[in-house]
Amino acid sequence: MANVLSLILRIIRTSVLGSFGPGGIGGILGNHRVDILVEFSKSIGVCDPASTELIAIKEVISLFVNLRWKETNIVFESNCINVVSWLRNPLTSPTVFKELVDGCLSSCASINWSIQAVDRLCNLDADRLAKAGINRIADWVIIVQSK
Repeated sequence: MANVLSLILRIIRTSVLGSFGPGGIGGILGNHRVDILVEFSKSIGVCDPASTELIAIKEVISLFVNLRWKETNIVFESNCINVVSWLRNPLTSPTVFKELVDGCLSSCASINWSIQAVDRLCNLDADRLAKAGINRIADWVIIVQSK
């Protein structure tokens, strides 16, 4: 069996004005050696933290597929324990998030993926990118190196 490369995506969401406000997403896609392959940051408008996290996951899947890395395993790291739980067991997601959860799972259908909960402090660089995305006028994606 071929050795399949695993990529780790660190997504940290940020929402300013309390539990509902301007949101930004940002992340770092790296390999098992901690090499950075892609960094991204963008504004997603006014949103709640859980929706922001789900939108970020959908954005990354789109990027991942567009880079033609579908044969690679991807590990999502999220600091939102609810989102991790809902993606592992979609029947537990509240009705208000069902469409976003189903959209994420539908997007994930063509890739090998897993998700794990991590503390926000595990990746301050991704947190910085997410915060920068809040006021970003244009999306920012940089492909540092190909896998």
